Amino acid sequence: MKKILKYLIIILTILIVIAAAGFFAFQQYYHNTSYEEFEAVDTTEQSEEEKEQSELDEKYGKLKRVNILVAGIEGERTDTLMVFSYDKEANIIDIISVPRDTYVDYGYEDAGRRKINAVYGYPGAKGGIKATANVVSKVLSVPIHEYITVDYDGVEDVVDAIGGVEVDIPFNMRYDDPYAEPPLHINLKKGEQLLDGEKAIQFLRWRKNNSGTLGAEGDIGRIKRQQEFVISAIKKGIQPSNLTKAITIGLKNTKTSMDLKEAMYFGTKLAGLKDENINAYSVLGEDEIIDGIWYFKHDAKATKELIRNLYLGIKPITDDQQD
Repeated sequence: MKKILKYLIIILTILIVIAAAGFFAFQQYYHNTSYEEFEAVDTTEQSEEEKEQSELDEKYGKLKRVNILVAGIEGERTDTLMVFSYDKEANIIDIISVPRDTYVDYGYEDAGRRKINAVYGYPGAKGGIKATANVVSKVLSVPIHEYITVDYDGVEDVVDAIGGVEVDIPFNMRYDDPYAEPPLHINLKKGEQLLDGEKAIQFLRWRKNNSGTLGAEGDIGRIKRQQEFVISAIKKGIQPSNLTKAITIGLKNTKTSMDLKEAMYFGTKLAGLKDENINAYSVLGEDEIIDGIWYFKHDAKATKELIRNLYLGIKPITDDQQD
């Protein structure tokens, strides 16, 4: 349960920082130009802020659920895929994670391209964030209304800007891949230490050692370690002396289908959520070898049941809650 709470703290803090970043960028760079579109329809006595809020409520108010895809980009692949499903009536957010090795057989002929993390880099219209959103929608059987992509290239600069991040490395990590883009050389010692930007990237990208041994719980363990890193980074990044630097650099590596007003709208809506109204889940399924390649084969029936229950307001019991 403690791990889930940590995960939820990450999500909530990111949303707040996104909202703050939107306001900062709006004030500094846009000088109110995004409000020009409303001047032509100013037929009421509403303030500019009230008119913006009315437009956003009209845009999203007809939907009980708004689903936002959050994708962490690493080169031509998505290293992280999560859907933030916000129930407006119950004021609940459900975060559904999609494993990066999830098998997708939706017209991708090359077996290596059938992992969901490879869809983003697929050539032509079958690739990119819109195609990724389409495939995630099929896996979860829900519509995707908006998306946010985060480029990990800026992580190193952010970590260095805030003076490093404290991490407890659970075991020695040694791995070399000269053919990776960029080349990957990881050599981290077990124990608590302050990671600079370069070592932070090594920690986040590690999946196995040169010997072939994986960390505890495989990819699930990797996700948990990344979560712990992000918690530590956010706690340090939101300190008054670091916040402006972290936001300025972070803005350069984030793209979204939402404009600044929309980002602020959701940030405002979600900032006041209680812990018990934020839940985290993962696509259901198991590992399977298909055509000689390891995939995560999602259980379509069980996943649909999970989504159905969430939409009906039935909260599933997680393994952590059972413990």
